[in-house]
Amino acid sequence: MKKIAVLLAAVAATFASCQKPVLDEPVEVKDTFTAFVEEFDSPTKTSMNSNKQQLWSAGDELAIFRGNLVADEYKLADECAGTTSGIFKSVSGGAAGTAVPCNVAYYPYAEGQSLKATEAGYELSVELPETQLYAQNSYGVGAFPMVAVTTDVNDRVLKFKNVAGAMNLQFKGTQKVVSVKVEGNAGEALSGAAVVTADDTPSVKMQSAEAAAVVLDCGEGVQLSETEATSFILALPPVELAKGFTVTILDAENLVYTVVSDAKNEILRSGILVMPEVNLAEVEGVPQGPTWGIVGAVNSWGESGADLPMSKTETEGLFVAKNVKMPAGAFKIRANGEWNDDANYGLEVAGSVKVNHVYDVITSA
Repeated sequence: MKKIAVLLAAVAATFASCQKPVLDEPVEVKDTFTAFVEEFDSPTKTSMNSNKQQLWSAGDELAIFRGNLVADEYKLADECAGTTSGIFKSVSGGAAGTAVPCNVAYYPYAEGQSLKATEAGYELSVELPETQLYAQNSYGVGAFPMVAVTTDVNDRVLKFKNVAGAMNLQFKGTQKVVSVKVEGNAGEALSGAAVVTADDTPSVKMQSAEAAAVVLDCGEGVQLSETEATSFILALPPVELAKGFTVTILDAENLVYTVVSDAKNEILRSGILVMPEVNLAEVEGVPQGPTWGIVGAVNSWGESGADLPMSKTETEGLFVAKNVKMPAGAFKIRANGEWNDDANYGLEVAGSVKVNHVYDVITSA
């Protein structure tokens, strides 16, 4: 794949002034809970208003630890969708506990979230999604995390604080964009398991040292304009991208466009890093290559519809899946999730297999 480097070092000095704050406005709750939403194309997508305040969408849910270390589930009242002051009603109906002396709330809700009280504050174990849904001029539903801590368990006013920051990528062209992927050039973890510390200034610590990208899913595609840039906003944890980042754009014609920034950039909590406009007419699109994956006894022969992914290496055409545990002879490698003559590879490609062992599986395209 040919990479067209868009040199951003010359404009790096302007990035600090482009950090536009997303206001930490209080979210008031009276026996339920509140969120932010402006006019948008779909009622299922989160938006922001003109003051960059996040708004709530229909179906939004909160995890609320009501004096407990286990969360109750709260859902936005239907009539509050599209407002900056939503009411969240209990779904699980749990009672307030005494394990902690207050209520801790986190958006978005997901099963398995846990809370731990520490000297530094309240720590929440959460998952920052690898895939986010596109929303016009905003974040997708569930992409942008927020946290709130009340004064005591009887306090029903949630003053949410933003946990993450965001990157605003701006593209012009004639393409219809299907997805946008951002990955750090120094292998930063931008998604996955994380611990959020809830206090006056929330912080995030990613739990994996492995590189992890964020992908913006644009559904059936977002049509670009030749005259006016379209924004693609991705929520990212606060992080210094020490060696810059790489953006990979896939269009509806199955062409891939790669834009590389070599400049160090930083994602700030509650800030939006606005990148310079890029005209994709000036970037060469190349046909999308195969996506390699492992299927077999390790994941029920793909019955779930997803192969174990294989990642590209620095060697052209070489792919690897690390730390895969499998029984002998019980897997194959294929491309794009399909069985065909060109992509049906067996053990002769993967190498020798020992019984019940952990492997770094490598194949060549």
